[in-house]
Amino acid sequence: MVTAAASCAVAFEQQKQQFDKDMRELNDFFEESRRYAQAKAAKAPDFRTNLKLEAMIPVIEGKEPVLVTAVRERAIRDAIAFCGQTEDQDCSVSIRRGLQGNSGNQGA
Repeated sequence: MVTAAASCAVAFEQQKQQFDKDMRELNDFFEESRRYAQAKAAKAPDFRTNLKLEAMIPVIEGKEPVLVTAVRERAIRDAIAFCGQTEDQDCSVSIRRGLQGNSGNQGA
């Protein structure tokens, strides 16, 4: 028989693993964007335009903030921590309060 505490511990561990995986992917994406911006600025001969990474250049350069939708305090803290975690990742963050389970059609 599985206890409620054991079930919660498993669910927490799975959520933590998913969070850690998502954060690695996000960090990798920012690093890839940074390398792309550097290659573009250096006019590398093998440079190829990538629209997804091109859109990140203003964020990498600090000209545009990272837009985050967050409801819970933990998510807000995580977003702030992500943007200030290293000198390389020094980006600004703009937090938008989202509504859970609401597509934005209030009163419709």
